[in-house]
Amino acid sequence: VTYGLKAEHCLTDQVQWNGDRGQAFFFQSEFPYDVTQDNFGDKGYVAYRVAKNVSNHTAYGVGVYHFFRDEEVVVDTAIAAPSHLEGFFIAPLAVFLDGKGTMKHVLNDKGAETKKDPNKIGAIPQWICPATPSSPHGMIMSPAQPVSRSTACKDCAG
Repeated sequence: VTYGLKAEHCLTDQVQWNGDRGQAFFFQSEFPYDVTQDNFGDKGYVAYRVAKNVSNHTAYGVGVYHFFRDEEVVVDTAIAAPSHLEGFFIAPLAVFLDGKGTMKHVLNDKGAETKKDPNKIGAIPQWICPATPSSPHGMIMSPAQPVSRSTACKDCAG
């Protein structure tokens, strides 16, 4: 279990989680500023990676930020986890801060990309919010069962 984990600017995955039955409550990460597509984007690095052999993992409030200052860097996803764990990531977030890069997805192949929008000023966030009848914005979730359906949204709170 971790509370308030932060990892930034590593030249590999920011965090690699290998243990079973893990729980993370708030994770904040920012990719390095001065990498290239060749030494970072093409290598498939992510901010939060759960190993393929992990059968049980829950994460609340995983946030990943990018400001690829010098190069046009594209990363496939902010968070990588086995597909059977996708529903156990509660309100994961990816944010374009500034610069030249793109994150294609928030979690695996889920969630909209984050990149510069010429029509907006400031950060560009994207969440993945589980939608349920009792919690249309995904703010109340039981960690005992996975989310049955997810949809990308702009604001989980509203």
